[in-house]
Amino acid sequence: MNRVFVICVVLFALMGATFSIEAQERVLKPDDVLARVEKTLFPDQCRIYFNVVNKRPNRPEQSATLFAVRMGGDRMAALILKPTDRIGQAVLRHGNEIWSRNPGDLRPVHTRLTQGFVGGVVNTMDILPLDLSLSYRTQWNIDEGTDEQSHILDLTPLEPGSVPYGLIRMWVDKKLFAPNKVELYSMPGRLMKTMVYHEVAVMAPGLVRPRRIEVTDARNKGYVSVIHYGRIHPAVLNASVFEPKALGQLGRLMR
Repeated sequence: MNRVFVICVVLFALMGATFSIEAQERVLKPDDVLARVEKTLFPDQCRIYFNVVNKRPNRPEQSATLFAVRMGGDRMAALILKPTDRIGQAVLRHGNEIWSRNPGDLRPVHTRLTQGFVGGVVNTMDILPLDLSLSYRTQWNIDEGTDEQSHILDLTPLEPGSVPYGLIRMWVDKKLFAPNKVELYSMPGRLMKTMVYHEVAVMAPGLVRPRRIEVTDARNKGYVSVIHYGRIHPAVLNASVFEPKALGQLGRLMR
């Protein structure tokens, strides 16, 4: 009798857990998933150190070390620390507007999201990631089927032509709410790049996320860029830091 009772209890518990997961997924909206991803990847304000390594077939690897600051999900600026021949070059992203500045320039130059600031597979949008919800609408993907480990999202531009990617497909870990994989399309059916996220680590107090992103060019075999984040430092920043005229002073924020 006791054995039958125990079996019944276990069965009811399993049924309850399954129902709970299914109910959660019915309630959860794609916008909710993206909002949690954005919260997982970066604090509201922070200082960041990261490297970008570019790999090409039969050629030496090229790397760059950068310092960056990020604020509010809609602005980010970065300064090149290495290699020595590029020290001091800086770039600012505010929404989808981009400015860059070289040492000695009288004023920053307005440029584009597609600019390859550090070369390789990645462009400025890739190395200065802002909250995608500012530029994209989100919906569940219906083509890839179900995935027990991931939520699958399709992101399309709010204003077509204002961003480099006409479609972003994102696989989001259901437990961590961080991307596992992201596919970047110029338009539906035309894959440009694939990002795969690796090495989940504690990057700051309360911030657990992948620290390495491998970006593969879908059109040129063997072309890969790897973004490797160091520790992310929560910070209190002034909005004036993210003005184009302040690009020359970005190094003063390093700690």
